[in-house]
Amino acid sequence: MVIGKGKGVNPWGERPPRATVDRMSEDSIIEDKSSVETEKQSSSPLSRRNFLLGGATALGLSLTATGWYWGHHLLHGPTSDVMLPIEAMARDGKSASVSGLSGMMEHIATLSQPVYEGRLAGTAGEARAGEYIARLWERWGLEPRGEASTYFQTFPIPPLTIVEEGERARLQAVAGAMKVADNLIGFLPGRDPFLRHEVIILSAHYDHLGQWGDRLYRGANDNGSGIAILLELSRLMVQQRPRRSVAFIAFSGEEAGLFGSRHFTNAPTLSLDQVIGLINLDTVANGRTDEFIYWSSAPLPWQDTIHQVAEACQIRIRHQVTDRNSSDHRPFEEKGVPAITVLSDSWLHKNHTPEDDITLINPEKLQKITDWTYQFIYALADEGDRVGR
Repeated sequence: MVIGKGKGVNPWGERPPRATVDRMSEDSIIEDKSSVETEKQSSSPLSRRNFLLGGATALGLSLTATGWYWGHHLLHGPTSDVMLPIEAMARDGKSASVSGLSGMMEHIATLSQPVYEGRLAGTAGEARAGEYIARLWERWGLEPRGEASTYFQTFPIPPLTIVEEGERARLQAVAGAMKVADNLIGFLPGRDPFLRHEVIILSAHYDHLGQWGDRLYRGANDNGSGIAILLELSRLMVQQRPRRSVAFIAFSGEEAGLFGSRHFTNAPTLSLDQVIGLINLDTVANGRTDEFIYWSSAPLPWQDTIHQVAEACQIRIRHQVTDRNSSDHRPFEEKGVPAITVLSDSWLHKNHTPEDDITLINPEKLQKITDWTYQFIYALADEGDRVGR
């Protein structure tokens, strides 16, 4: 497959919009979490569609987190061997200035903050994280493709507890009243009237392990890194739409056992018959700068393109089949949708520990996999012939 044809220069532009807001203190938000939790568990699955925090507060939290990240950076040095910003990278034979990296680091720092309480599915902290994502999509103009003309798709999830297994932890369902969590679905129609009915999905899960006593599982790499790329590419693609349509999905309930992605594939809010491929990003930004893996167990009609784009982006990405670990691509495979999950080859390092914080992120690696994902989506979305199933 020919890649990079007809895309033009990658429109890395200004950082995501930031509003001038009155900041709400973290303490005041935490004090209000009981009312948020009550609303979250209401019998009406659409009751919490009115944003819980409001746009100004959500963006204020982002600004607060930005200060935290740069303060840490100045006190303790860079989080990798490379200082920000990164040098310009070549795309389609031309150089494009990269300025989206600082925005992605801001997203990771924001979602790692204590106010999000480790983003455990079915909790107020996870709800706040979902509101943060939806508010940005609303500002950038993505179409909502959840339930009732919103970005949200609500699903039931059992109460969860944490189980320590050596250095790592995992979640386990326990008996009790069911709670609710949300997937978020934003949609960008393709610009080609003949190809726009075909859809590529870019996904990442935004939930993590939560907070248990004084142990806060921030989940910066797992999976703040994947969500940061999802947000940055949704912002960019609104500015330069590909020929095919792109759906952006932030799943919840992944850490508890793929609850959100399984619910979506059983009750999709867009036709799975139109989906020609899913690229899921999970725990992508730690370790060696150029090394990645991807999981899949079903045949991929565009497998060669994965490696062609990787070579163009100067990274290595290896195929790995595993039955022990999985992610949100698996339910799509089971429905016959070509799907992969992309990870850092070092994804297990400090995974599911309280040490998964902003210091674990390698900014250059984050940028490289963002560049690969961007080019890979356009390679699929802009080809003239059907590339899918």
